[in-house]
Amino acid sequence: MKVPERIVVVGNSTAGITVANKLRTRISRENAEIILISGGNRHYFNDASVFVPVNFLQTSQLSAPIKGLIKNSIVFVNENVKMIDIESKGVTTDDGHLIRYTYLVLAGDFDSAHDTIPGFIEEARSVNAVQNAIALREDIESLKSGTIVIGNAQNYMGNETLISDLAIVISNDMKRRKQDTRVKVQVFFPEAKIHGSNELYKHIEAVLTENNIEVVSGFNLASVNVKNKELVSTDGKTIKYNLPIIMPPESLDRSIISSNIPKDDSGKIKFDLDTLSVSGHEDIFTIGGSLNLHGSQTISTALDQAEFVSAFIANRISGYRDPGTYEFKIQLQPILNSRSAETILISGEDLVVGKPSETDFLMRLYAHSSYLCREIRGFI
Repeated sequence: MKVPERIVVVGNSTAGITVANKLRTRISRENAEIILISGGNRHYFNDASVFVPVNFLQTSQLSAPIKGLIKNSIVFVNENVKMIDIESKGVTTDDGHLIRYTYLVLAGDFDSAHDTIPGFIEEARSVNAVQNAIALREDIESLKSGTIVIGNAQNYMGNETLISDLAIVISNDMKRRKQDTRVKVQVFFPEAKIHGSNELYKHIEAVLTENNIEVVSGFNLASVNVKNKELVSTDGKTIKYNLPIIMPPESLDRSIISSNIPKDDSGKIKFDLDTLSVSGHEDIFTIGGSLNLHGSQTISTALDQAEFVSAFIANRISGYRDPGTYEFKIQLQPILNSRSAETILISGEDLVVGKPSETDFLMRLYAHSSYLCREIRGFI
């Protein structure tokens, strides 16, 4: 009797849940056992969080229980990972459970490193978690005048255009409430690049300017001066605020940092971009936040990674079609105004910008429905 392979997926991120579901679709139970390990029993659709502070969506619409998103035959272990030992091929949880693997997929989101910026915890708001989005909605509703400053910390690794989206929906909400003459919206970027593209930065800067939103580039946040109500950059520049909204700095999950997975001098996992496998370890794959690339957590990119890795592993175990080599690309749907959005594709040095569309805006607004029902479940 053949002993089934064991595939362990660490992380309940978009990439993690999707890769587990796609693996289950492509590999029978007889050929492989699939285990998903991650602390927390709910999944949050962060990409639509920009609509929460202006009451377009409720947070209850943006999350779902993990067990309701994964296929029945996938084993879900609701425990935080403490350590990964690639020599013994085992994952140890905080509860002391040791889970062995044949194949390992590291698919966690980044850990927030907001405590690395003085004053961040006390003052800054964000939309990277349910409670944060709710708190921000309350702050915006109570703000009668002043400046809302929105920006990315330098080591924020998610969708770098979320701050532009957030600025536009908040600015339009202020106009609707007839507060736009009393409340100013300002946006800052750590550099004149978005996802490594100067061209994309110039495009987004023009979109923000058309919405009468001031843009500051090259502002690398070093600290938040709570007493003076100002953001301070690494070169001493300051921005005054009444409400600061900042996507936080992020780092690899602590279990990966403390593991014996090969890393470079900067602490990033060494991997082969053609296969997404860890250098020297063809049984370990890294996707989503664990990939440690800017934009690797964006929805479309995470889904692409899950598609590739699930096909790659299934090819080895059950003869599923060979997916070839992985091509890293980022697809975004930035908001242009209160009625339209556009689709943008970044592939290498190439930037392709679609036409403004009300349909794209509506697809963006209601993306959570398709996402939680079909995409993350591996149906498409």
